[in-house]
Amino acid sequence: MKQITFSDTGTTEFAKLSKKEQLEFFQLFQITEEEIANASEEGNLQKNPQQKNAYRFRLKDFRIYFRKTHCSLEILHIVKKNTWKDFFVRAFNKNQEKSSDNF
Repeated sequence: MKQITFSDTGTTEFAKLSKKEQLEFFQLFQITEEEIANASEEGNLQKNPQQKNAYRFRLKDFRIYFRKTHCSLEILHIVKKNTWKDFFVRAFNKNQEKSSDNF
């Protein structure tokens, strides 16, 4: 397992979780290199086809968006499932990558 780091947004969203949810997060967010290498567009661990090294992990009622770097997993967003925020995070990530491909 790699070191887990947080972006500024990820840190803010993590701080909003209850202490119980924070402990649960670290207990359940156990991803191996093999799981990341075998990630597809389906299942609990999904590779984002629009962004290189970007993933979404389903963890109970939460969706964790993270990026794999050479030495860590950087948590970008932690959002409740089936919410507008979850929708906007997915939509923004797709649109951001498409617009950067045009340059």
